[in-house]
Amino acid sequence: MTIALLTISWTLVDGFPNFLGGANGLDLIPQPLVSLTSSFESYQYIFLGICAVAGVATFIFCERFVRSPLGRAARAIRENESAATTLGINPAGCG
Repeated sequence: MTIALLTISWTLVDGFPNFLGGANGLDLIPQPLVSLTSSFESYQYIFLGICAVAGVATFIFCERFVRSPLGRAARAIRENESAATTLGINPAGCG
């Protein structure tokens, strides 16, 4: 089934170059946030900075969630649902 889906998808992409760009893929899609800078090299650094800030923010959010009461309850349910239920944690409501 997977190979058949791959073959059908490749036939559609390769068969309609005006619609999907053929084997070259989609082109002429503008880069995100390109209007923030005038040169390509500084654009790379700005985009890298934005991605780094987003990554750090995601990491901080995940760490705070794991250390929160809801995160501790979710971990307890994951490890041993019956023991978590004994401690008063509702597995259906996670908390």
